Amino acid sequence: MSVDALRKGLPLNGPATGRANPLAPHVEIETTTEEVIARLTLGQAYEGLPGFAHGGVTSLLFDELLGRAVEARGRWGMTVALTVEYLKPVPLHTPLVMRGRIGTPGERSMTALGTLCPADDPTITFVKAHGTFVQPQLHVLRTYFGGLTDTAGHPVTDVFDT
Repeated sequence: MSVDALRKGLPLNGPATGRANPLAPHVEIETTTEEVIARLTLGQAYEGLPGFAHGGVTSLLFDELLGRAVEARGRWGMTVALTVEYLKPVPLHTPLVMRGRIGTPGERSMTALGTLCPADDPTITFVKAHGTFVQPQLHVLRTYFGGLTDTAGHPVTDVFDT
């Protein structure tokens, strides 16, 4: 597995926002000092009930968005908990805005909060999410990711600097 794109913050094959993944929805992501903002429109491929997005798609997107909010604060972690609260069905073919921001920081963990709203009316919230991310200890990272290489096949030791 190559990590060159991961070093640059570009998970090219990720199912949520991977530009090289034909199943991933097109998502435009902006990072500010306060939050991560994602703009997207979900099409027919993401349908659950007729005319609405499948809840698993929105939870997948929140996992990615909230993780990026944590990264934007100079932290890194793996998702250990993700709570998604579905307030209203998410319509297909509708411009949407997702926002993620940091909640509570800990020594090795951090929480992040997010919302999904229609782009034209941020007072309506379709979905809310709360995620907890934990930075694994170095020996755990080596167990999980010890086989990572760059595109030249050289072992990588600096991708998950702790």
